[in-house]
Amino acid sequence: MRLKREERRHRLFVQTNYERVAVYQDQIMYFRSDNQRVKLLFHNGKEMSTYMPLYSLEEELGPEFVKLKRGIIVNMQYVKVMGPSYCIMDDGVELEIGRNHRARVHRDYENYIYRELSKRSDRQEGRQ
Repeated sequence: MRLKREERRHRLFVQTNYERVAVYQDQIMYFRSDNQRVKLLFHNGKEMSTYMPLYSLEEELGPEFVKLKRGIIVNMQYVKVMGPSYCIMDDGVELEIGRNHRARVHRDYENYIYRELSKRSDRQEGRQ
């Protein structure tokens, strides 16, 4: 039995003020933490806030997410430009990569690009 596309998507459960909400991880562009609150920014421009600690959300995320520095985690699917010490997201926001995280971030981004290219290649071979 084949799963529908929607059933294969990974969800993240986020506790907001009054309810627990399921969001699809592939819709999240990045997380930004300021003090006790974590903001989730979605690709459609919407935002959601939670008081859940960022580390507990990070544990549930898929391999397409990478921590740029303390308080910022991005979905590599929405990275437009990966610079040496920054990345620019699809919405134009420039985010700094922490000095101690740069080597790992660039390695993880290269691995992500390789996985995505491999998926496309596999799909194209399946068509022929």
